[in-house]
Amino acid sequence: MATSRAELACEIVEQMMKRGFLLNLGIFPAVSHKHSGVRFTITVLQSFECIEQMVNALNEEFADTLKRHHYSVEQIKIAFKTIVDTGSASMN
Repeated sequence: MATSRAELACEIVEQMMKRGFLLNLGIFPAVSHKHSGVRFTITVLQSFECIEQMVNALNEEFADTLKRHHYSVEQIKIAFKTIVDTGSASMN
């Protein structure tokens, strides 16, 4: 899940741990500074109910964290937007 800011990702992971879920950080230097996020792994050993509980909790924590930090999904989209200059190089 993209957060763009490392402090947002850290806070979400911390809150999820308090709720009993283990997630991982994707922050610098593993990713660029403005491309931080939260990662998680789903395996066949987890039930659909457990996965659904984690996703619902993550959705709540994501929304709450953005609200506390006065940050929006639109700001995250902007941070992850890639600008491609198609006029500067030839593909021939």
